[in-house]
Amino acid sequence: MAQNMLPDSVVYKTAVARARNEYTKNAGINSYLYNGTLYEHYWNGVRGNPFFITEGFVKGDLVYGGSSYKQVLLVYDIARDEVVSKTFSQETDLKLMAEKISAFSIGTHEFVRITPDSTHENVAGPNFYERLYKGTITVFATHEKRIEQSLRAEDNFRKFTQYDHYYIVKDGLFHAVDGEGDIVSVLKDRKTEVRKFLNRRDIRYKKDPAGTLAQVAVY
Repeated sequence: MAQNMLPDSVVYKTAVARARNEYTKNAGINSYLYNGTLYEHYWNGVRGNPFFITEGFVKGDLVYGGSSYKQVLLVYDIARDEVVSKTFSQETDLKLMAEKISAFSIGTHEFVRITPDSTHENVAGPNFYERLYKGTITVFATHEKRIEQSLRAEDNFRKFTQYDHYYIVKDGLFHAVDGEGDIVSVLKDRKTEVRKFLNRRDIRYKKDPAGTLAQVAVY
């Protein structure tokens, strides 16, 4: 009696597809994290924490090794400039390989990795930059925390202190910004208009650097 037989190649491909689906189901989207290394909790005895916004893992998006992943558990260590995730079991914290990260998000904050090249001049070195606005001009921020001794003589402890740095990118050049004077200097071709805009809206850089730069960029 004749039987319907599948060619060996079809049987093989079907088996491979089934195995791949089973692996993905069991390992979850975080299977790519096995490229990472164990993350070290190094700040015992230091007040505060080394993370951006929150020390608790939050779900964000990640572009890693050229592939996009959604709803990944992430934290961002800004003291060491390291992005940390978890294995599927959520039992182990893993430091992702920075050179494989193109972009990621922590909550509503979007970060991209930028290295010095012909399109990003005046960049000091590879780093993760928070993109605050993208348009004719682009606004970035970088964040870092340093472990410092308390300044009060009676205190005998170390703590994390955060520092934020802001940049305007115009015509491919990164310009560090530390005040309204720097904004006007970078946008000198629109100097008068920018000053009027800041004064009319009563916008003050010292009160809200990120908001000020974003509003000027949009304007």
